[in-house]
Amino acid sequence: MMSVTNELIPVLKKQFGKAAGEAPATLGDWLYARGRASEALLYAILFMPELQLIQDSILLGWNLPDESAKRRFVDALAEGKQSRQQLETSFNFIEVGYLFDAPGRDTEDEEDEILAKLIKNAWEGWLKVS
Repeated sequence: MMSVTNELIPVLKKQFGKAAGEAPATLGDWLYARGRASEALLYAILFMPELQLIQDSILLGWNLPDESAKRRFVDALAEGKQSRQQLETSFNFIEVGYLFDAPGRDTEDEEDEILAKLIKNAWEGWLKVS
């Protein structure tokens, strides 16, 4: 079975092409050849997002930009129309293909699925240490 990180090499080849002749062989080589620390700082918020604990629910900070958003969650929880899990899912929902818009969508659905798996893995680890 191929690990999700191994699925990255064909995607990287497609997205970034060859660097100075030969395409990098390993993921570390790709990072060195094409990566930028300044961009890694931006993407850190994707893989290690701010999390907020609200009434025993862990929610994505970027989906709670102000007190009114937090209040909507608390009020909806109190109403009881949705289970806690359904409500958490609705507040934490992201759609990978539409997270980025600079200068627009540049991935296919299959590539978005790989990114979604990587985000899932990162968030599961982040939740264990947060």
